[in-house]
Amino acid sequence: MFARRLAFVLPLIPACTTASPPHAAQTPKTTPITSVAQPAPTPSTPLPSEAPQIPDEVETTPSTPTPMAEEFAPGEAKLALGRDTVITVHWTPGTPEQDPTLMIERLQEGKTVRRREGWQEITHFDWSKMQPCESWGTQMVNYNLGNTDGVRISLVCRTGEDYFTSSEFALILDSTTLKTLWAGLADRTESIMDSCITTHHIDVRSPSAEVIEKKISKITRWVDQPIASEVKLRLKQDCKVGVDVHIETEARPKTK
Repeated sequence: MFARRLAFVLPLIPACTTASPPHAAQTPKTTPITSVAQPAPTPSTPLPSEAPQIPDEVETTPSTPTPMAEEFAPGEAKLALGRDTVITVHWTPGTPEQDPTLMIERLQEGKTVRRREGWQEITHFDWSKMQPCESWGTQMVNYNLGNTDGVRISLVCRTGEDYFTSSEFALILDSTTLKTLWAGLADRTESIMDSCITTHHIDVRSPSAEVIEKKISKITRWVDQPIASEVKLRLKQDCKVGVDVHIETEARPKTK
C-alpha cells in the first residue's frame, strides 16, 4: 500500500550513520565510497545525549524521505579512511544450514595490509538467529567508541511492505587492526501502514579496554496517514507512543 523508505540502522547508523555523543572523541573526517543497487529506506535518526520528551499521543504529517547513505548491495561496501587507506567488506548471506561468507580487508595505496575471513572467526554470531529476509543492504561508516576509532558494518535485512521491518546486524571493528569490538543484532525499525513506527537504536561505546557499554533506545511515534478511518482508529489505539532509554554493560569480546 505504501512504498517503503525506512531503515534501521544505523544510525544506519544507520540503516544509518551513528553520531558520537558530545563526550566522545571526534573521528577524523573521511569520505565513504559507496554505491546504490536499489532504492534504500529512510534511516532512523540517532538519539541525542538526552532522550526527547514525547507526550502520550504524537501526530505528525508525512514528510519527504531522507535518502540513506548510499550502499553497495547486498554483499560489498567500501570506506575511505584518508587519502590512501580503504577498508572493504565482501559477504554473502547465509542459509539456515550454512553461515554467510565474510571477508574484510584494509588496503593502503591499493595493497592489502590486513585481512580477516570467516563468519564465525570474525563475529562469533549464530546466524540461525537472523529472521528470513526479502532483501539485504550493506553499509559501512566511521564509528568512534570513545577510546577507539572504529568502523560499523551494517548488514540490513528488510521484509514486508504494509507491515515493514528493517533489522540490522552490526559488526564494529577497530579501524586499524580490524579486531572485533562488538557484533550482534542492533538497530531495528518496525512500521505498520506507515502510521505506527517504532525504532530501536543501539549505540555502542567502550569506556575501557575491558568493557562495552550499550545505550539502547526505543521510540514509538504516530504518523497520520490517509487510510480508512476504522483502520486508523484501531492502529492508533494499539500504537504505544513513547520513549525508553537504558544502558547495558558487557565484557568486551576477546577476539583477534
